[in-house]
Amino acid sequence: ILDFAYTDGDLAFLVQHETNGFNQWQAVQELIQRVLLKDHDADVLIHALQHALPNIKNSDPMLASRLLDIPTEKELANGVSVDYDPQAIKAKRDDFKKILATGLKDILQVSYTEPTAYSDTAQGMGERAWRNTVLDFALTAGVSQAGAWAIAQYHNATCMSERMGALSAAVSHNLAQKAELLADFYQRFNQDDLVMDLWFSLQAADKACGVEQIFALTQHADFDMNTPNRVRAVLGSFVTQPTKFWTADGASRYLDMIAVLDKRNPLLASRLLQAFSNWKTLSEHLQTPIKDLLETKRGDMTSKNVKETLGNLL
Repeated sequence: ILDFAYTDGDLAFLVQHETNGFNQWQAVQELIQRVLLKDHDADVLIHALQHALPNIKNSDPMLASRLLDIPTEKELANGVSVDYDPQAIKAKRDDFKKILATGLKDILQVSYTEPTAYSDTAQGMGERAWRNTVLDFALTAGVSQAGAWAIAQYHNATCMSERMGALSAAVSHNLAQKAELLADFYQRFNQDDLVMDLWFSLQAADKACGVEQIFALTQHADFDMNTPNRVRAVLGSFVTQPTKFWTADGASRYLDMIAVLDKRNPLLASRLLQAFSNWKTLSEHLQTPIKDLLETKRGDMTSKNVKETLGNLL
């Protein structure tokens, strides 16, 4: 990590005028980190994107979509070394995304285009990525037509990235048609294991679902504890919701699954245990019960891999 003393204005200038796409993306990421973790003013970033996106979305739609990357709650946690509060991070991220989407609303309203004939080119991939990003941010900004865009895109999709983009938007924004679309997706693709992994993953990351609903996915007829990708689809996506993972119920259920995997696939179990690696950064009121839980569950583990990982964590 190169630490250079850019001002917010310097970074905003790079967002608008840098000719290297990665450097533009990195400048945006640095500004977002400052807003979310250091309470800087979001207006500097919004102003820069308002000027940069109209041209970039036409010349390089893939880059335009990536410039609106917001680190996940789990990624943001890596920037907090003490008194980590998952609820506070989630609230700040949600508020920031709403502010950013609202600031870009005029661009979003005129940027969405309906799916066209599938094109297996870099430009085609970029246009699909930008379409999905616009859909997500338009729903966040409250663009009136965005819900209809999502439903139409799902039904008229020409490829999986378009269909998944629309389904993801419907799930993450809790549209009224969410359950209907999930059921339709299952009927279409339940014979394709890799696609079903996406279906499980999407539901395990659903912010509208509680811990019990998410772990109910492990009782689904198509869930198999002996299939690593299916296990990762549920548990890996659950971990992306720290406000649920770092709770007594969430952590306990997760460790119960680890205990089962300990007997079947110790290597996978030990890797999934790494989700607890930053427990010592938690605020004290969260840290103590997590430590007690790890100590308690330690006796349920038998494999060398898992016992060693747990020992290192503690």
